[in-house]
Amino acid sequence: MIHPMGSDKPTRPGGYATAAAPGNFLLASSENAHWIQDVTDPLADDFRNLKEPGPQLSREGPFFVVEGPEAIRLLLASDFAVTKLLLKPSLLDSMAEALESRLKRETSAGADAQVMLLLCDAGIMEQVTGIPAKHASAALAIARRRAPCCLQEIPQFAAGATFRALALERGLDEESVGALFRVAAAFGVSVVLCDSECGDPFHRRAVRVSMGHVLRVPFVQGCLHDLLGELVAADVQTIAVCDGLHETGSYLDELTELQSRWACFVGVDGGVQEPLAKLCRSCI
Repeated sequence: MIHPMGSDKPTRPGGYATAAAPGNFLLASSENAHWIQDVTDPLADDFRNLKEPGPQLSREGPFFVVEGPEAIRLLLASDFAVTKLLLKPSLLDSMAEALESRLKRETSAGADAQVMLLLCDAGIMEQVTGIPAKHASAALAIARRRAPCCLQEIPQFAAGATFRALALERGLDEESVGALFRVAAAFGVSVVLCDSECGDPFHRRAVRVSMGHVLRVPFVQGCLHDLLGELVAADVQTIAVCDGLHETGSYLDELTELQSRWACFVGVDGGVQEPLAKLCRSCI
């Protein structure tokens, strides 16, 4: 486990000590803090070759990777189960407060802290992960995916309350998905609806581009046509974003009525494809 260690400093191989975290809280112990000195160390296997991840990190797998200090802070503040962190030593102090808060929360809940902390120099980290260990990629975490949810599990949808949804059509890649989650977080949407053939919201690139907001905004993944049917049945106003040449489209400022319960559908480049757009109440 990661324990408060008093004033003693964990010693790095080579003789010098890591800096103390705020409040004399040190993120190290004999059990759950380790220096990775060998590229073949099995403790780092979960982070290996992240450009071509194995089945454990696939959409169907149990885990996903979070990349970058900012996103990892959001992860540690969330209720996602976190198993491992891989950090460059220079980032240890900046992550200390988030790790301390996580430990206190788990301890107060009567649970043992399960986060394994791995420290690794940039050269070895790059050989393990296959990606440059620059600032954003010098902090990595492994977390467990949540079980998929359905629309009825979204409180605002089920209760008939004010409801805002952003729906992502098939064909959007992971980076586009991540960017749209960032937009969704900024506008306070209730849920993001992802077609099963668009990028995985928990893909490493999607989480990174979203700046961690994938961890904050609920999402439902499935056939978008079926999800649209559920929205219509619940009297949710459905709006498709289309290209400027769409015959029935209007500009946003021409939209005469926006209900308290709406869903906005977006697609690749030119907008939502015609078959889906025709099923929506209006096009903009």
